[in-house]
Amino acid sequence: MKHLSFFMCALLFLYLTVIAQNEPTDAVFIKKAASRNLMQIDLGILAQQKAVNPRLRDFGRMVERDYQNSNVSLMGVSVKLGMSPPSKMLDEDRINLAGFRDSTSVNFDREYIDYMLKLHNEDITRMKKVRNEVNSNDLKKWIDGTLSILKEHVVFAENLKNKESK
Repeated sequence: MKHLSFFMCALLFLYLTVIAQNEPTDAVFIKKAASRNLMQIDLGILAQQKAVNPRLRDFGRMVERDYQNSNVSLMGVSVKLGMSPPSKMLDEDRINLAGFRDSTSVNFDREYIDYMLKLHNEDITRMKKVRNEVNSNDLKKWIDGTLSILKEHVVFAENLKNKESK
């Protein structure tokens, strides 16, 4: 009986170790990605309200739409993995968003496009790295689809920035 108890404890420890090594990567990534999605949705709305350049307002609409779709898809992956879908922004994203809410229209366009390029490029780098670390194939597919959209956003934003600087 002692050997069975020890064996069961060893199995439980091994199982928990595997879970601790694998599952949190997916959960932590989903939490951060959902927060970023929510921030991007709000940034898209702000661009539509505050941007002077009509093409930047169009970009804001595209960002809002794409991140809403991304978030719906991510929530589906989250539920499929048995995780509670995150529904609020992390403090870091909430603070960054607050800075744009206070921005004046005169500076908003330039600050927004620079920030969007920075965020998108950071997200592309992070997602490429995390894609090799997450376990869920559904989450990997979500990352692949999101990377494609992020790259489209970067091209659009770079074109806007180049036209703005001319």
